[in-house]
Amino acid sequence: MIEFECEFCQKLIRLKDDKAGRHGHCPHCQAQLTVPESSAFLMHDEVFFETTPHAQNIGSPALKNADTYSKAAIWAGSALAWFFGILFFLFFLASVWRFPLASIPILLAAGILTPPIYERLRSLFKFDLDVQLKVVASLVLFVAYLVMYGIGTSNEASEQRRIAVQQAEQARQSERDETIRYLQANKQQIQANAYQLLDQGKVTEAFDAVRKFRGLGDSDIEAVIAKVEAKSKAIADEAKKAKLIESLATIKSDNISERARIYEQLSALAPGNAEYKKMAADL
Repeated sequence: MIEFECEFCQKLIRLKDDKAGRHGHCPHCQAQLTVPESSAFLMHDEVFFETTPHAQNIGSPALKNADTYSKAAIWAGSALAWFFGILFFLFFLASVWRFPLASIPILLAAGILTPPIYERLRSLFKFDLDVQLKVVASLVLFVAYLVMYGIGTSNEASEQRRIAVQQAEQARQSERDETIRYLQANKQQIQANAYQLLDQGKVTEAFDAVRKFRGLGDSDIEAVIAKVEAKSKAIADEAKKAKLIESLATIKSDNISERARIYEQLSALAPGNAEYKKMAADL
């Protein structure tokens, strides 16, 4: 068995003899180190030497500061790895139930960044990544997750729109079928009611009574609708014609062009009126 202390965190590491000379990461602080050869270990007595108090303190503040900075950097790197590893794992939990395939990259990124999981993966699959490769790999996996998640969200929205359109079409077809059944059962009453309203001059009410049956393929109802629309147009034309005739009284007789325009409009509204045509032509 090889037993030695990490040169960065000073914690004890025990490995099998076949790990001698290999490179890896400290299981405690994740610092990169090289496993010493088992035969390279010496007793403390063989490497210990005494110094004077003055010589012992030479350079010690600088060494202490360097050691402090090294430990701080290791601690900060480990803290960031834990933070982003946990964050990516939360992303995975939030999306795996909707997009299982798209969540695989973010799970891998979380595994690479979280120290205990990474050590387990490293021992299982026999690979090793330095800090730079870990950062690059986690960023690539995170971008892949975002792209796949975006595609999944877009596909999900498209599917929801398709279902909504299909349901709306089914609802329209169901309403149409219901309207056809109602028309077949009450056709005579609908026609009689529309004609009665039309005879009473209630054109709008007559149109409201039959318009929902338009386009159902019933020729009798289509004839009623055509008659109602013709009546409505005639009433509108009469109202417009009356307004044009009324406006003639306000136009001066020397305003030939305006009077000609009014008579042209009257002639278009009443093509059978010869007087309107003659006045428009004379003017």
